[in-house]
Amino acid sequence: MVEQAHAAGLWDQAWRLAETLPVMFDWRADWRAWDRTHHLALDGARRAGAALAEASILRSLGALYRELGRYEDAVRMLTQAADIFHSRSDTHGWATAMRNLGDTYRYQGRLDEAISTFADALDVFDEAADVRSVAGALNGIADANRGLSRWDDARRHFATCIAIYRDLDDRREQARATVRYAMVFRDQHLHQQAFPLLADALEVFREYGDRRWEARALRQLAVLHRNAGDAHAALPLFHQCMLIFKDLADRRGAAVTHRNRGDAHRLAESYPDSAADLCTALEIFSNIGDRRWEARTRLSLAGLHRRLKEYDEARCHATAAMDAFRVIPDRPAEGRALRELGMLLRDAGDLSEARDAFLMSRSVFHTLGEDLWTARVVAGLARLDELDGADPGPRSGDAAAICRRAGISSAAEIATVLREW
Repeated sequence: MVEQAHAAGLWDQAWRLAETLPVMFDWRADWRAWDRTHHLALDGARRAGAALAEASILRSLGALYRELGRYEDAVRMLTQAADIFHSRSDTHGWATAMRNLGDTYRYQGRLDEAISTFADALDVFDEAADVRSVAGALNGIADANRGLSRWDDARRHFATCIAIYRDLDDRREQARATVRYAMVFRDQHLHQQAFPLLADALEVFREYGDRRWEARALRQLAVLHRNAGDAHAALPLFHQCMLIFKDLADRRGAAVTHRNRGDAHRLAESYPDSAADLCTALEIFSNIGDRRWEARTRLSLAGLHRRLKEYDEARCHATAAMDAFRVIPDRPAEGRALRELGMLLRDAGDLSEARDAFLMSRSVFHTLGEDLWTARVVAGLARLDELDGADPGPRSGDAAAICRRAGISSAAEIATVLREW
C-alpha cells in the first residue's frame, strides 16, 4: 500500500501508512521492508512539504540503522530529525529523537555521550509526565552506566525503569528491561542473581510470542553458562537462539550469536568450530558496516590465534580491534584489547612489550573502576612475572583479593574469573 500510494503521487498517504509499520517491523526483524517503505515515505513527506512527518520518518530510519549496525547513518538521520523537531518547536518529538540518538551512542560504545543525550530527553519526558518515555530513557541510562561499570547507578536506574513498566502493566517492556538488568550481574560474575532474571523474562517472551527477544534472552543465558566455564551447557542454548535469528532473517542477531558461540567453542578448545563461527561473524559485521562488533570479533579471533600460537595473525587482529575502539572511543573495550595484546606478546616471548600493554590495560580498568577486569590483568602480570624469573605470588594474591572484594569468594569461582581463554 505504501508503494501504491507513492506511485500514485499520494504523498500524505504514503508517509501516514508507513508511520504505522515500525512496531510490526521491529517485532519481526523485517529490516528490508522497513527500509523500503520508509524511504518511499521520506520522499513523500518531502514532496508534501510535511516537515514534522519528514522528521518522524528520519527518526524511524535512524532506529532501523542503529539495529543494523549502520551507526554513522543512524546518527546522521537522528540528528537531522532532532534539528527539524527543534526548528518546529516540537519539544516531545525532539526528545524522542534524542532518546534514539542516545541508544545509537550506546550501541557505538560512546557511553558518556549516550548518558548525556538520554538525560536531555529525560528532562522533557519528566516535564510532560510521559512516564513510558521516562522508563525508556532510564533504561538507556542504566545500560550505559553498566557499560562503564557504574554498578550502583545502573541498578538504581534499572530498578526505577522496571517499576514504571510494572505500574503500567507492560510485561513485555518490563521483561526486555529485565534482560539488560541481568547483564549488570553477568558483568560482575554474579550469576546466581542473573539466571532467575533471565528465566523470568524468557517466560514472558514466549507467552507473548516475542521471538527476537526470546532469542536475546537465550543468548544471555548461554553467555552466563560460558562465563561460568561451562561451554557445553552454553552451546545448545546458542544453537536455539541461532535458529530463531535465522528464521527471522536477523543477520545482526545471528552475527552476535556466531561471535558469542565462537568464544564458547574457543573456551571448549574446539578451535575449528570457533574459527568457523568467528569468521562468519566477522564477514556479516563487515558487510553491514557494524565496526564496533567487527572489532569485538577481531578481538575474539586474536584470542583464537593466540591459543593456536599464530602470533602474527593474533597481533594483527588485536591491533585492528584496539585502533577501532580508540576511534569510537570505547574505553572498556580498549582495555580488553590491551590485555589481549599483552597476553599474546607474553606468550610469543616479547616480555617487555607485553608488560607495557598489561600496564596500560590496568590503567584503563583502574580509571573505570572495573574491578574484575583489573584482577584479570593483574593475574596476567603475575604469569609474566613468573616467565621473567620473578615471584608471581604477590600479584596472584592481589588478583584473588580483588575478586573477593567484588563478591567472588570461592577459590573455584576466582579461578574461573581469572582464567585466560
